[in-house]
Amino acid sequence: MGVLPPACGMRVCHLAHAVNGHAKLSVDHRTVPFAAVVFRFRLAVCSSLCRCGPRVSAAAAPSRTFRALGTTLWWLPIFRPMPAPGSNTPLMLSGGDTIVNRQRHCEAGAFTAKPPSGAIAISPGNFRTIAFRLLLNHLRRIIFQVVGFPRTVAMPAVAQSTPPLPLAAQRQGAMQDEIPMTHRFDLTDSDRVVSRRGFCRRVAAAIAMPYVITGTALGAPGRAPASERIAMGTIGTGPRGMDNINNFLANPDVQMVAVCDVRGERRKAAKAAVDRYYGNQDCAAYIDLRELLERSDIDAVLIATGDNWHTMASILAARAGKDIYCEKPMSVVLGEGRVLCDTMERYRVIFQCGTQRRSIARFRFAVELAQTGKLGQLKTLYAEKSPDWFGGFHEKTLPPEPAPPREVFDWDLWLGPAAWRPYNRKYAERNFWGGHRDFSGGMITEWGSHTVDLCQWANNADDTTPVEFEPAEDTVVAHYANGVKLVFEEGVWPLHVRFVGTEGEIYVDDDGNMRSKPASLLAGKKFDKGYPQANHVRNFLDCVKSRQRPIAPAEGAHRANSTCQIANICM
Repeated sequence: MGVLPPACGMRVCHLAHAVNGHAKLSVDHRTVPFAAVVFRFRLAVCSSLCRCGPRVSAAAAPSRTFRALGTTLWWLPIFRPMPAPGSNTPLMLSGGDTIVNRQRHCEAGAFTAKPPSGAIAISPGNFRTIAFRLLLNHLRRIIFQVVGFPRTVAMPAVAQSTPPLPLAAQRQGAMQDEIPMTHRFDLTDSDRVVSRRGFCRRVAAAIAMPYVITGTALGAPGRAPASERIAMGTIGTGPRGMDNINNFLANPDVQMVAVCDVRGERRKAAKAAVDRYYGNQDCAAYIDLRELLERSDIDAVLIATGDNWHTMASILAARAGKDIYCEKPMSVVLGEGRVLCDTMERYRVIFQCGTQRRSIARFRFAVELAQTGKLGQLKTLYAEKSPDWFGGFHEKTLPPEPAPPREVFDWDLWLGPAAWRPYNRKYAERNFWGGHRDFSGGMITEWGSHTVDLCQWANNADDTTPVEFEPAEDTVVAHYANGVKLVFEEGVWPLHVRFVGTEGEIYVDDDGNMRSKPASLLAGKKFDKGYPQANHVRNFLDCVKSRQRPIAPAEGAHRANSTCQIANICM
């Protein structure tokens, strides 16, 4: 019989080699059945079983699959393969945490010969009995929640737990920094006393109670059933955010349940618009995005804040297990973008950057011509900067003004990751912060996040950037490793790109204009004008369900944005 102290968890353990197919755990030169470890692990999650199982890395659980909308299924493996004794390779727990060699080899201090008080001894004989009692407690807890029976149901001496993982986080299989090793159910209500007879009456009433299933739940005309809907929240409800909201509401499988903005008037207007669309008052409104992200019923978020919040809001959303549709540019400095990409990969969430021209037919056609060799060998790509709407790139400091109440305008939250400074209402005006180095990337990233992104895509360079940048007559010229040249053009409306090859070229803009050499490249082709988001939003929603890579993933957006930021340094 082995002894597992309640505080040891699974941090300091050493798997011995399997013997006749039965793995054992070596603890301070004693062995206990591996089932004891499995029991201790599952003890932590018995209250939620398949609803919120541990999040396991892809390598640790190759059999992991997802249902529609990504409901987490059960898992099989718990550990990665055991490294050879003495190896420097860290042992991996599900969730990506490592157990260092000092702990793996059980050095002094890892375990004590005498188990601490409160430890429980587990043997194969009583394991089934304890497991059965835990399952019974779990079922009783469900009944108690329905009928309101006041009772505390405590686990054996291994208590304490972090809150259950949010549903959205489970769907992503996002990694957890620490998996709880213990759990306790506490349904105490000292103000209520129910007799056995009263309890039986409540159970009977609950069983006999008729259930009403609304048309909304089943999917009334024009609405998807509740099980097929993606619950969403919006962070940032300015003009761009409201346009995005309308594009999401146009999809019947979206349920917008919450909005968030640091400005009171925008927050109220967004809530009113969503409530008006659904004909109810159910949309919640928040000042602080962290309150919205804490909601476990939200599957995905739309981020349409100011530029300086894009990275941090996306990282917080990923850690909360939410899929993310984030407006461009995804970051304002190089380092932020790299961290964002790594975070999306770690938590395995769907991230779509709002570079919607990737989903517009005429821009896609131009990229296809470049990628398929219809223009010959690519030579030069022309990416346009935005017109000088913001008075140049600057670092102006404004005099302090009295800050408004938090409910009207939360100044600290508006600043977010930017350096703190006293309030001045002009900082928050688009035509000021759009050119300020602390809050944006200026003219180059304003349109370059679109135009450079398309050039990168045409050059099959979504995973790289140019390797050389040089100033040239008030602009910047960059060179890729494959010899293709990228030229930043002065901004004039409409936004456009141009790809030039050895055998042809193609020009395309936001107004629907297209010109090609030779003209035969466009023979019989007709495209709409404008730059709607509908297809881009739909691609994101489809990827939330299928877990496939979206058309504008984090890495591609980061590489394009990095190119713009390096060009800014050259200016």
